Amino acid sequence: MSLRKFRDALIVMGVFLAVIWVLQVVNWADGYRLDSEFGILPEHVSRLGEIFTAPFLHFSWQHIEGNSVPLFVLGALAAYRSIAGQLPGLLAPAGVAALEVGAGQAAAVAQILAANGLKIAKIVNDLASTPRVVVTCDR
Repeated sequence: MSLRKFRDALIVMGVFLAVIWVLQVVNWADGYRLDSEFGILPEHVSRLGEIFTAPFLHFSWQHIEGNSVPLFVLGALAAYRSIAGQLPGLLAPAGVAALEVGAGQAAAVAQILAANGLKIAKIVNDLASTPRVVVTCDR
C-alpha cells in the first residue's frame, strides 16, 4: 500500500462524512422527513430494506456530531492498517518510520504496527502533551 492509497483512503472517509452532513442539512430543512421515510421502524418487517439507508440518517445535530469523529477515526485506522501491512517491506534494515496520528489514535496505531511485525520505538507527544507521532522500526 503506497502513501497515495493511504491518502486516498482518508479522502474517501472525508467525502463519506461530507455526504452524511449534506444529507443531515437536507433532512433538517425538510423537518426530518427522510428519517420517517427511510429510517428503520421497530417491529415493521416491511421496513427492513431501510437497514441500508438508516446509517446515513441522523435524528438531530447532536447525533451526527457524536457520530462524525468516531467514524473518521475508524476510517483513519483502517487506512493505517493498510499501510502497516506494506511498511516492513519498505523499511531499510535499520530504517525507521514516523506516523503522525490523530488525538487518541497512538495506542491503536502502535498495536496495528506491532501486529504487522514492527517494533514500536517511541511515541512522541506534541506541545499539548497529546501522543502525536508513532515511531516504528523493523525488528
